Amino acid sequence: MQRKIILSVLLCLLSSFAMGQQDIWYWRDGEFYKGESVDSITFSKPGANGHEVVDMGLSVKWAACNVGASAPWETGDYYAWGETDVKGNYSWSTYEWGTGTDHITKYCTQEANGNVDGLTRLKGCDDAARINMGGAWRMPTEAELLELLSGCYWQWTTDYDGHGTAGFIVYKAKDSADKGKIKYPTGHFLDKDVTLAASYSLDDTHLFLPAAGRNDGQTRKVNSDLFYWTSSLSENDNQYSVALYFSSSDLNMLGWSRAYGSSVRAVLQE
Repeated sequence: MQRKIILSVLLCLLSSFAMGQQDIWYWRDGEFYKGESVDSITFSKPGANGHEVVDMGLSVKWAACNVGASAPWETGDYYAWGETDVKGNYSWSTYEWGTGTDHITKYCTQEANGNVDGLTRLKGCDDAARINMGGAWRMPTEAELLELLSGCYWQWTTDYDGHGTAGFIVYKAKDSADKGKIKYPTGHFLDKDVTLAASYSLDDTHLFLPAAGRNDGQTRKVNSDLFYWTSSLSENDNQYSVALYFSSSDLNMLGWSRAYGSSVRAVLQE
């Protein structure tokens, strides 16, 4: 029944075009948009939009580079959570969706943090990956980053492929026994001696997540640590959003101040 209704609406729209240009409203990423003076409609399936895709054998595919980067070893741009533009100062004084931790104007479920709207996941119009990369790219959810963490083999490097950039090489696991293994600079896996079921090199399918640091009023700790945004709001305190944090000795999911500038790695669900 739903398909018949949609088809009928489209037929009415197409008939109206024969009589001249029309204004229409369309729905995308949870928002209505107005298309003014439309004289044709083209339907296409959104895709990678020219960006390199890496298939890690998971529920979504991953971009080869950070948003704002043109190569895997480049750090790319910083974005505050829910913002889509780069800026010089990342702080609550410049944040688009609030002026402080108790004056949040969008994406808020707790009265102590501001105006409650019940939104817990970024809309497409506030998604830095969707807006800057186009196509079907978007920021990963908390569950999708956890899947990358638990479904792949991670290895820290201080010099990725001779480019002098530190970060984690994330390999597509060749054996289920290697999933979730994390090798730190000490050569140990979570402070334990572990034998991998397979061997890995840069010729194997992998992502590189550079340690781009972060900006919390100033840029800090490049080549030392990094925060990667998810599209998920922190449930415990809405001044934070969920991010993947890593350094040479730590790797976990945590809440991070949404006003601060952090990196974004996009995913594609085909």
